[in-house]
Amino acid sequence: RCRDGGHVRVVAIAVVIVVVAVLVVVVLVLLVVVVVIGVVVIAVVYSIVVFGLINIITKAEAKDEMDRIIDVRSYKMGYIAMDIFVTLIMGHIILNESMGNIVSIGISEMTPILIAQLLLMTLVASSTVKSLSRLYNYKKGI
Repeated sequence: RCRDGGHVRVVAIAVVIVVVAVLVVVVLVLLVVVVVIGVVVIAVVYSIVVFGLINIITKAEAKDEMDRIIDVRSYKMGYIAMDIFVTLIMGHIILNESMGNIVSIGISEMTPILIAQLLLMTLVASSTVKSLSRLYNYKKGI
């Protein structure tokens, strides 16, 4: 949709998409060292950077019906992603407990701290999916 400064908004959205994509790659790389650094620190830094950039680039506007539809769709995609990630984590835990370490993804033991970290990373990933879905829907125009 084009409002005042439509071209500036498209460029700003493109910049945000690139920044979010780079941050997603960085988060995935940091997932490898999640035990050393800790997921809480990653989630806090990620949130500060992403939402800080979004707030700097965009300005508040009154929401119309299209904004509400895009919000509903993006939250739906975020919840679906979170459901999938939590189901995969639970399935991995159940299979490891019932079959031993037959089903291994490089993690030797699923400790409670590691499970909590994986669940926090799930929240970060689902938030990323929600944000990318919102940006895609704005770009596409629903």
